[in-house]
Amino acid sequence: MAICRLKVSNVRNLSVSVAPSPKVNLFFGENGSGKTSLLESVCFLAIAKSFRTNKLKPVVRNGCRSCTVFGEVLTTNYMVSVGVTRSLDHQPLIHLNGRSSGSVVDLAFILPVQLMHPKLFTCLEDGPQIRRRLMDWGVFHQFPIFWSAWKKMQTSLKQRNKLLKYCVNREKELKAWTQTFIDSALIVDKLRSDYMSLLVPELEALLQMMTGLAGIRLVYCRGWSKGVALEDALSRDIDKDKLSGFTYSGPQRADIKLTYNGASVVETLSRGQQKIVVCAIKLAQGKLFERLKKRACVYLIDDLLSELDEKNCALLVSVLNEMQSQVWVTGVDENALRKTFLSSEEKKVFHVKHGRLCSV
Repeated sequence: MAICRLKVSNVRNLSVSVAPSPKVNLFFGENGSGKTSLLESVCFLAIAKSFRTNKLKPVVRNGCRSCTVFGEVLTTNYMVSVGVTRSLDHQPLIHLNGRSSGSVVDLAFILPVQLMHPKLFTCLEDGPQIRRRLMDWGVFHQFPIFWSAWKKMQTSLKQRNKLLKYCVNREKELKAWTQTFIDSALIVDKLRSDYMSLLVPELEALLQMMTGLAGIRLVYCRGWSKGVALEDALSRDIDKDKLSGFTYSGPQRADIKLTYNGASVVETLSRGQQKIVVCAIKLAQGKLFERLKKRACVYLIDDLLSELDEKNCALLVSVLNEMQSQVWVTGVDENALRKTFLSSEEKKVFHVKHGRLCSV
């Protein structure tokens, strides 16, 4: 799995074309030169949106109404042409092999991307939403039925919350949406649980190798009391749900928690150790994906050297070198990037300056 060609038009200050290496690609330049925008463009190709903002306007070049990213993606057996146009006025336009497709899901399946960026390294101490997203990336790719079940769960949850908050004396309708929510929520929970049972052994082995700590454990918390049926939990919480206007119990409140010798890693590990734990989660997901799907994902790593010390950078690179993944890495210092990836083969190095790109 690799991007063979990428063409970017009007993503922030970028309008470039690049033929990357199938393995390691290093992009250096001053802050504000467009390095992160390049990784943002790859994300556009994979999920039709930015990882930096939920708003489109900041992403589109000033004075323009739309931006476009085109790529040629080499999958296991064939080449796929992918194009994504985002307009300030319309929904995303997605083309696969020249044919129009409205499905972002198709993009994600074609180009599985693992992203590491500075904000990600706070995910262990932030709220559970970002950790659910980490988990659901793997569930989505492992189980094709997850997406439809998750969408159904979200729709029924929204309707249930609306009835809880604004509608009285509509118990029959509330009961119907509650049952729809339960049916889809149990599927989502089962798929998440199955995925975590696959990921945990991969992650714990990688954590011990990368951190030297044998006591780090990952636990999946499903979002309601252990040993209690979801139907019973919702029945128990109904008065509280009606008072607050939202649903307390269910997979929408799921989380993954990491502990070291029984205590939270946030409380027991250093900031540097926490960052390598987050990297290990991403790498473990990539390794599991590669092993089960016989495909490799693409790694995007933004501003690596400012987030990890030399030792942890070396650990990360050693694992990446063992995998068959294409890697895109940004940094300010060319020499430091080259030194960090000295042992990597099939490297390409690019200088990014004022939104332009040149190979060096």
